[in-house]
Amino acid sequence: MRLAELQQQFIKDLTTGSQGSVPMLAGSSAQAKSRLKVYQNSVGAIISDVLADFFPVVQQLVGEAYFNQLVRQYIALSPPQQGNMDAYGATFADFLAESGQPLEYLPDIARLEWLQHAALIAADEPQLTAQAFQNHTEFYLTHPLQLASCAVVLSSAYPVLTIWQMHNQNKVRELNSLNQAEIALICREPEGTVGVWPLQPWQQDVLTLSAQQNLPWSMEQLHTAPQEMQQFIAFCLQRGLWRDNK
Repeated sequence: MRLAELQQQFIKDLTTGSQGSVPMLAGSSAQAKSRLKVYQNSVGAIISDVLADFFPVVQQLVGEAYFNQLVRQYIALSPPQQGNMDAYGATFADFLAESGQPLEYLPDIARLEWLQHAALIAADEPQLTAQAFQNHTEFYLTHPLQLASCAVVLSSAYPVLTIWQMHNQNKVRELNSLNQAEIALICREPEGTVGVWPLQPWQQDVLTLSAQQNLPWSMEQLHTAPQEMQQFIAFCLQRGLWRDNK
């Protein structure tokens, strides 16, 4: 077996639990299996720790032991492709959805947590500030306003934000029904922290429509009360939600 083939087999063994590389390892078969098991356990533990940092509420909801089991299944299906682990876990929510979890809202909790991580590591770019908007109001009112790369909206058929807050922030809130849809806004603010806020449907529509045309056009389409619209625009500017494309 060529070195490249041995390396590929060894990586497969580390991520799937197979033992195809054992005959090529030094020592007796028992010794090779024992040493391979050490590496397999180490890789599984390291990746479990990484994903536990990315998905802490998911881990809380299912328990550490079951979470680690899910991670091992995920590794076997989607092993890391690079040394930088920041991008690993992007498909974890889809994996949870396809694996048929008893907690039907679990994949959306994972999506919420992944989007927070993605917002944190998103590339830096100019974010529209209230001062810039005030200095060049005419320009920004006549051009589309795109979300910054560190901002995203998540729509869920479940009360994911309420559930996430209850577990992550120790907030006791009444959960009337799991069929209560919620919209969450995730954004890395100018000071570098990632915030998560609830959005009303009309606010989500503002962000969608203003990216297609402009703010005045959005206001005409939605017939939103001027005071509410002004408050929401101020909220967006304060948190650097829009990209400064001037």
